[in-house]
Amino acid sequence: MTIRSIIDLLAQADSTLPDNSTQLITAAVVRNIIKDFLDTVSPAYGAIRCSSTVETLAGATPITLAPFTTTDAATVGYYTANLTNGSVTRTLNATGVTDFILASGSVDGPNNDLVTVSLFRDGAATGYSATVVLGGAGNPAAFNIAALLYSTTAPVYTLVATGPAGSKTFTNLSIVAQAQPVRSFV
Repeated sequence: MTIRSIIDLLAQADSTLPDNSTQLITAAVVRNIIKDFLDTVSPAYGAIRCSSTVETLAGATPITLAPFTTTDAATVGYYTANLTNGSVTRTLNATGVTDFILASGSVDGPNNDLVTVSLFRDGAATGYSATVVLGGAGNPAAFNIAALLYSTTAPVYTLVATGPAGSKTFTNLSIVAQAQPVRSFV
């Protein structure tokens, strides 16, 4: 069947389910609209995680956090996960789909260093980020990012970090993307 926006589903219902005064509503028509609806609203996820990686930050130059070590989920037809480059890609290129992104982890490094972890989409900052003050060796600082991003393309999501030059240890990193069918005016 077909994944559609909520607006497209409403239009499909109007066009394929007339008032039935002409007996044009068939079991096949009803079955197709129900299957399209279920394809549209069924949960879809893409998730990757990494237990530990050491990154050398270079001040204001964004460093992509990668590689990751485990693919937790990647709903076929919606998302693909790439552990090597630390990305989750929504492969579904559809109107009316919004990605809900959750990213988390912790970072350890020199005391009082400020480290910013940002969510990037297609190589550009999304405006969603978390800045933490490091507590010194053995005192990792946790971060969480939650973002709701609309895109009609097939976006690629990554995490990047900036902060004082030097080695930082990132642990328990994860990126989870979830498709959220929404009403769209597109």
